[in-house]
Amino acid sequence: MKLFLGEKWYLDLPDGDRLCLLVNVPNTAITKDDVIVVVHGLAGAATDPSVVHIAEKFLSEGHIVVRVNLRGSGHGAGLAKNIYHAGHDIDFESVVAAVAERFNDKRVVLVGMSLSCNMMFRYLAKNLDAPVSRALALSPVVDLPIASQKLSHAYLGMINKSVLSFLKSYFVKRKRAFADTTVPDWDRIKKFYEFDELYIAPLFGFKSVADYYSSTTALPLIGDVKTPWTAVLSLDDPIAVSEKRIFKKKFAKNTIVLPSGGHLYFKKYGGLGEVAYKVFSQNNNS
Repeated sequence: MKLFLGEKWYLDLPDGDRLCLLVNVPNTAITKDDVIVVVHGLAGAATDPSVVHIAEKFLSEGHIVVRVNLRGSGHGAGLAKNIYHAGHDIDFESVVAAVAERFNDKRVVLVGMSLSCNMMFRYLAKNLDAPVSRALALSPVVDLPIASQKLSHAYLGMINKSVLSFLKSYFVKRKRAFADTTVPDWDRIKKFYEFDELYIAPLFGFKSVADYYSSTTALPLIGDVKTPWTAVLSLDDPIAVSEKRIFKKKFAKNTIVLPSGGHLYFKKYGGLGEVAYKVFSQNNNS
């Protein structure tokens, strides 16, 4: 089913910021019992091709799909004065609560992508009674220092270039909406991990980038998660390099490691949407 923009759903957060969610409802008389909440990765948005591919697949199978723009991203540009980071899981509580209330006859399924998986696992570990029936972690990034370094150099630095380009655009929009926004010193930031080191860590009061990574990583918390979850990784992922080893060793029963697929790609298997839906279907009790 071809995805259209859908309904823009503006969600007020406790601190006064707002998120923009995109809601798609299938053109069927009866919808499936699970509403799918998809959260994009770093420097992404609800309209990213990878997010759209997932949404289109679940929508075609009769599921309501809610795509989340994290703070200031996508259609939420200019709506949030604060920004998100790897440990910023607090918005998941507002999103899930709102989705569960609005679609109170449905089960809520969370689909995290890349860095948002770190936030998702933190949220689920700290909210054991969260109204979430299932969670999917696609190419999860939780070993933050290694992933940050790998992202900065993967594919001959092309991902690093793309992410920094997005961030520069992101801050231009923020500055227009909020004149007092502190803009990173781009002359000093050439690699993504330098953005974490020179901007994110001091902005949020961490002692150093190492402190930021160790304080926000979800790794020590994943074992506490009670919500059924499945992680999907690939052996040739250039960013979630250590994650595939960690997940396979510590969380083998919850982990699927495919021979290829890169980072959020999986073209050989029909693409990200096909992989996500297949894993969901195999483990779904509905």
